[in-house]
Amino acid sequence: MTLAASARRWLLATALMAGTMAAAGQADAAVRQHSATQSALVRIAVVRTGVVRAAVAGKPRPAGQSRGFELGAITTDLADFDKAVKYRASLRMLFLRWGSSIIPRKPIINDAKLGAEAVIELQPVHLSMIQVASGTDDQWLLDTLAPNLAAVGDPVTISFAPEMNGQWYPWGTTKTTPANYVLAWRHIHDVLAASPAGKLITWLWQPSAIHFSTPSPLPFWPGSKYVNEIGLDGYYVLPNDTFDVIFKQTIKLMRTVSNAPILVGETAVGATTGHLGPDIRNLFAGIREYHLLGLVWFNIAQHGGKYHQDWRLQDHPVGLRAFINQLAVVGHAGIPAFAPGGSGGGMSPAGPGASTMSFQITSFQITAGWSPAR
Repeated sequence: MTLAASARRWLLATALMAGTMAAAGQADAAVRQHSATQSALVRIAVVRTGVVRAAVAGKPRPAGQSRGFELGAITTDLADFDKAVKYRASLRMLFLRWGSSIIPRKPIINDAKLGAEAVIELQPVHLSMIQVASGTDDQWLLDTLAPNLAAVGDPVTISFAPEMNGQWYPWGTTKTTPANYVLAWRHIHDVLAASPAGKLITWLWQPSAIHFSTPSPLPFWPGSKYVNEIGLDGYYVLPNDTFDVIFKQTIKLMRTVSNAPILVGETAVGATTGHLGPDIRNLFAGIREYHLLGLVWFNIAQHGGKYHQDWRLQDHPVGLRAFINQLAVVGHAGIPAFAPGGSGGGMSPAGPGASTMSFQITSFQITAGWSPAR
């Protein structure tokens, strides 16, 4: 199936805000523009094997360590997402353009208060992989990014130049070679690992799953020394989409070269499949069958056709009920049910007592074709 026959799902970018709506217009943005003729977006986060449990508020995981099942979200309001799904997310994805003068310190802190670790998707929009590998802009890594992460002090996950095995990004298959991508990944890994922020960072390698005409990500594999987790991106869009159709081949390939835990790095199920509830059950069943770490759900409402549709769970009661039921299945071992003001270990219920966070004014803005970073 050609890329032209399998349209990419969405047009994504991030507008960083400096605390006010006026600052939002000046914030650097990570532009993720895909034409309607590109292949459906597949973004899956790495899920760890073990008892399912979400973060305890205020206590994100130590770098490189799993808390059990990882529930992640791409959302404009993490507290609202937690309340809707009746569990506390342990990951929150944020998108950051390489070279941005605004580092999302406040979102990282607020996410941690809600029990979620920030996953920073680092997007080298205006640099080639050769430039990254040669250290052209190491100054930004060392003088801006690393000091800010170290000053916050909370564990973070970094995903550099994701979906590199697709053609829709400036760092994709039409713009670079696997060899240059690997050199770039290893370079920024070594630079940041040696920085004051190094001990805080978990490294997430995040290709697209082999879905539609997306090629194998194996040529872009940086090596086990440079990766802590693998996140596979993929979406349910068509009526015949299943977990095996989207993810099975890529999972099996990656397990031939690495023992790193795998999660669904970015995903959602669209109403266009015609069976939203069963497909969500299929998604969770696949995660259990292949012993993945968990998932990151793209909880954004879009209105541009089946590849840019409303993925927000709160807008689909059938899907939301199925999602909540599946969280209860994976979190059966001593996981508390939702209760106002509830707290505790494991997959913690969200309640009014949780610290709230609004990205609409203070940190991030989502408009048509834009979204926040993990």
